[in-house]
Amino acid sequence: MKGFLAISCILMLIPLACLATDPIQLPDVEIEGTSNLRTFIYKRDFFPLLADSTLQAVPAFYPTLLLPKPSIAQRRYRTASISADISSNLYADINYSLYDTDGFLDMMKHRFIWYQPQDSFSYLQTELYYRILSRGDFAHNFSANYTQSDFLIGEWKSAGAIYHHQLQKPQLWGLSAKYFRTNVGMQYIQNKAVNEQKKRLSPEVNHLSILKSKNMEFDQNILLSYRDPGISFSIKHSHWQNYSFVNNLGLGFVADKNHLFPALNFDHEIVPSLSSSFQVSNNAHVDQKSFAILADMWNWAILPEDTPLTKTPLDLRISYTEKSHTKLLYLFDYLKVSNQTLWQFDLPVQDAGADTLHATLAYREVLSNHFNVDTKIVSNSDVYSTQYLKICYSDQRDYQHYRLPYKPLVKTGIASFFREGKLTYMMGLDLSLNLKDHNNEYLNDIANLNGAVFFDPTANSSFSIELHNILDTPQYVFRGLPPQKFRAKIICHILF
Repeated sequence: MKGFLAISCILMLIPLACLATDPIQLPDVEIEGTSNLRTFIYKRDFFPLLADSTLQAVPAFYPTLLLPKPSIAQRRYRTASISADISSNLYADINYSLYDTDGFLDMMKHRFIWYQPQDSFSYLQTELYYRILSRGDFAHNFSANYTQSDFLIGEWKSAGAIYHHQLQKPQLWGLSAKYFRTNVGMQYIQNKAVNEQKKRLSPEVNHLSILKSKNMEFDQNILLSYRDPGISFSIKHSHWQNYSFVNNLGLGFVADKNHLFPALNFDHEIVPSLSSSFQVSNNAHVDQKSFAILADMWNWAILPEDTPLTKTPLDLRISYTEKSHTKLLYLFDYLKVSNQTLWQFDLPVQDAGADTLHATLAYREVLSNHFNVDTKIVSNSDVYSTQYLKICYSDQRDYQHYRLPYKPLVKTGIASFFREGKLTYMMGLDLSLNLKDHNNEYLNDIANLNGAVFFDPTANSSFSIELHNILDTPQYVFRGLPPQKFRAKIICHILF
């Protein structure tokens, strides 16, 4: 006890001694540094408040210290990825990518597709893509493709090469470019059907750029293809935004050698809360589907000699997204409602040929509306389900107002997921209602039962086994073409 009292007296005398001493003035010391990092100190309550929602429980932001890059040479590294999709109906889709930051090639991609559901039908497509290491403001890309399709009444082949040139930040006529890309290519097509053979060599040029001045912005896309040049142009002025209720308002046009359509482009977003978003936009554009793209959409159709550009003066999109910690409408955890209205000219549509027995492509004027509802219900972190509803109405305005063939008016479905460790199980049902064929005649409704097992052993790899059309429900295709039946798929993705 006596020792404790002695120590207490000494501690009480130390502050009194400090007050009795004379202050000593220290010299000024200036501390300099090259970092502009500022320390943020957040005021916090003495008694923490419990957050009543996950949105309010977001922690405060603390800036991280950015360390300078070391001056020593970095270690050479190489990454690659491979993906394979193999189905029981003799379908294979294999692609791989290779990235090398220190070599001449910055990236290389190769894709190979082979499909032969029957002896009389086969389809082959391969594509190579190279990106040369960017130097300064230049980026060089090169791609080549080859497609071959064999079917009952003939065959067709397509081969092409495209050079892609992109400038990062060029200065043109006093304008700064936000985006500047030019594609120059050549396509060779050989089409043989019904004892008739046609060959064609088609040059293709596609230029896309966004030029900006102090108050104005110019968007243009110029296409020069075989017998059919086209352009989409839009101009924006900063003063227009003061008198407009939407953002990024632009006036322009979409045109080819036979058509000229005025265009009104805009993109506007409203964020009512942290969990919801409302977007509305319109983007008029012109594009061309190459023979390789058309072949991927319709493997065994007789392709026309000319492939005109597709003009889209109206592409109006409206969407509302709500994601909340509470149940929406007492049921959903995620809800998205969207609508897209399209007015397209020279859209490729599947149709009957002159003999009415084989599929071909025709280019039509189509007005369509697509209404979508996507929802998600989460029971817990391992059990959830997704639902969707799609209503698509189309009108071929220059072809007796027929709907697009083999496209359901209503499509809906539900899928349930269950996660157990690194395995995820899925079971889903899809319904296609109110279908019509190319003669505008009604077809029976379709019900598809699908299942899958997903396995993610590591963060860089995934494997899955998928079963499509388990009930083997007949799928409607154009007469004479191979029907789509039950198929099992094995898919793997590996990143090295």
